[in-house]
Amino acid sequence: MKNKTFNDLIEKQFQTCWETLEQKRSEYAPDDDRLQNFRKAANLQGFKTVAKAVKGMSAKHTVAWADYISRIENGDTSIPWEEIEEKSQDQINYILLEKAALLEWYLKNDISK
Repeated sequence: MKNKTFNDLIEKQFQTCWETLEQKRSEYAPDDDRLQNFRKAANLQGFKTVAKAVKGMSAKHTVAWADYISRIENGDTSIPWEEIEEKSQDQINYILLEKAALLEWYLKNDISK
């Protein structure tokens, strides 16, 4: 893949990820706590950390992504590109949410980053 094609792909992907995170913010974090629902999920499930709740919720996206790769490897050409874009965005956004949960833990425990 040529550098320009790669750079265009990445630029578009990050823009889409940002837009989705902002759109979902009002849906999932109306009180200015971006991890609010993950915090509630952690409490509901008895997890010690918000990061574990985020990781658990991200698992469905990881499985879906792995399924796409398996289907492609098996010759399936029926997957619309839009679905690939959506699933890659989900993967990236959940990695960012996991990182935010871990940063919150580091800051709460006064651990040097």
